[in-house]
Amino acid sequence: MRYFMADRDNALHLSFEDRRAYTFDRIVSGLHQIRLTFIVFIFLYGLFAIFDFLLVGEYLSTFLFIRFGIVIPLMIVCVALTFHPSFHTFAQPFMVLCWIVGSTGIAYMLIIYPGNFSYYGGIFMVIQAGFFLLKLDTPHAVFAGLLSLLLYVAGYVYHNGQLNPETLMTIVFFLGANLIGALGNYQMDKIGQANFMQKREIQRQNEQLQDRVREQRTELLQIEKAIDSTSDAVVIFNPEGVATYRNAAYRLLMRPFSFPGNKMPHFLEDILAKVLTGRPWKGERTVSDEMGVTKVLLIQADAVHNEQGIIAGIVTSCRDITEHKENEKELLKNEKLGSLGILAGGIAHDFNNILTGIIGNISFAKVFLDTTHKSYKLLAEAEKASQRAGELAHQLLTFSRGGEPVKKVVSPQHLINEAISLVLRGSNVKAVVDIHNSIHAIEADEGQMSQVFHNIIINATQAMPGGGTLMVTARNEMIAENNTLSLPPGRYIRVVFADQGCGIPDDHLKKIFDPYFTTKSAGNGLGLASVHSIIKRHGGHIGVSSMVGKGTTFTIFLPSLGERYAKFQADIATQAKGRHKGGSILVMDDEEMIRDIAASMLTHLGYEVTTCAAGDEAVELYKKSMESGHPFLTVIMDLTIPGGLGGKQAASQIHTLFPNARLIVSSGYSNDPIMSNYQEYGFSGAIAKPYNVDEVEQVLSSLFE
Repeated sequence: MRYFMADRDNALHLSFEDRRAYTFDRIVSGLHQIRLTFIVFIFLYGLFAIFDFLLVGEYLSTFLFIRFGIVIPLMIVCVALTFHPSFHTFAQPFMVLCWIVGSTGIAYMLIIYPGNFSYYGGIFMVIQAGFFLLKLDTPHAVFAGLLSLLLYVAGYVYHNGQLNPETLMTIVFFLGANLIGALGNYQMDKIGQANFMQKREIQRQNEQLQDRVREQRTELLQIEKAIDSTSDAVVIFNPEGVATYRNAAYRLLMRPFSFPGNKMPHFLEDILAKVLTGRPWKGERTVSDEMGVTKVLLIQADAVHNEQGIIAGIVTSCRDITEHKENEKELLKNEKLGSLGILAGGIAHDFNNILTGIIGNISFAKVFLDTTHKSYKLLAEAEKASQRAGELAHQLLTFSRGGEPVKKVVSPQHLINEAISLVLRGSNVKAVVDIHNSIHAIEADEGQMSQVFHNIIINATQAMPGGGTLMVTARNEMIAENNTLSLPPGRYIRVVFADQGCGIPDDHLKKIFDPYFTTKSAGNGLGLASVHSIIKRHGGHIGVSSMVGKGTTFTIFLPSLGERYAKFQADIATQAKGRHKGGSILVMDDEEMIRDIAASMLTHLGYEVTTCAAGDEAVELYKKSMESGHPFLTVIMDLTIPGGLGGKQAASQIHTLFPNARLIVSSGYSNDPIMSNYQEYGFSGAIAKPYNVDEVEQVLSSLFE
């Protein structure tokens, strides 16, 4: 009713905001009534033709034409159109047309045959049907009623010339019937409007409620999905300790425990008992499953209260932090190793500088001795020991900094034999070595590759504490395309280390290359991890197979130079013969001992040498040499100058002034990225400390080829 009152201002024309929707709803909901009204109208309109046969005489044909030639066909068309899906769009004007045609037909009968008043009943039936049954709104109904009346009056005047008193009374009677019908239709329209608005409001509220229910259901599903997809195990217990909700992570966590899924785990019983007293709980618990596997869980539990404040449930989350705890230990270990690595890196750098002086002087002294001289052998042994010390320093750098390998052509046979000799000296393990004489050379970081062989041999000796045999074989290998090792096709060497030790269990075998994985109480788990890393950085592959109680076999594949190695050695010899004697070379190094030995080596090789201690001095000397017309052939630059301009910065300044300058970088930090990728930083060559006269000659020969 409030809608009826709210619409009083528009009462005359019955217009309101949702009028179109209301009309549509009224037509659609009353479609069966409209269709039935037209069918009844057709039946009665045809049935009353009986009176035509009995009463009208000479006008029978006209009456029958009006009934069956005009009105009834139109009504049949209207019934058919009610089945059209768009009927509601033109229903009002079309039904007005049917009303006017139907009432005008009867009115015309009255005009030409006014003698029988039974035909007036037909008009009253049309008026009643139009106002009360056809679902016309008031404006359309009033329009149809008045137009029908006007057509009757106009037709009567046209046919008879004037209105008589009886006709005037009929008109008044028709007018009253229209007025009553209009008032009734108006009230029906208003009631229908009010009902429609109430229905719309109820529908709107229902839609809002449905939307809210859908939103809440969606939110609940999202929350449930989020909880179910989280890695934390979430479970809800009722106050009796029975699980009413368990997410996937909880079901997975509880799988190793032998109790029903909805029963409270024993390690939660005392926690939930405390929560039931009103105190939330958070802490760690160490638990063991039926297989004896220990886990550390971070547990949080809190109560959920209903509207009356009574505990309705207990929400508990369990997070497996076992790996996190292990990572904390490894992080602490890593921090210690990092500190040790920084110290090792500094020591190795200084050690390499010292060794450069030692090895350089020894190698230089050998130049002046005949190979048969008794001191030559002693110097050779001292040089070999110094080179081992250099390799140790290189391994320290590898440990401290990692990085890309500084590669050069090396003999794998030499590296393997040297590692065996060093590691197995004084042990009860015997090595049986089978290396093919034509084994190809490899391009590798000598220190890193020595570290690989050392670590594997050390592992073998530890696996055979009571002694045994280590089989070492090396062969050339051709790897085809689409191989199972995922290696590029080409030439490789295959090195196999097979011990007779205790073997490795399957569950440990897949972890042996993981950092920090170790089964030794005193181990750090870095040995085989660094082996795997070095092999990968050299473009190779390492595999392992083992049988408990039988032994372990490591198989290494490394890219080889193949036939190119002989050509490489010949090229070096040719380059050495054709070196640029008589040219001038600048040596920049902060260590006076290194400057002196480098100058001696270069002088012996036939070069004029100038030395300096810092990068800014090297830049000025290079500029002066260019201005004098006697430029340096090259500059050998120390990469790191404490407190001064280092090789990288000095090289940048020289190349800014002289883009074609040929510079050689040298460093005790042989694992520095600049040493392995020197060309990207503008250098034409690199030489790692410690170095000897042959290595200096080789670098210069490569530079001047």
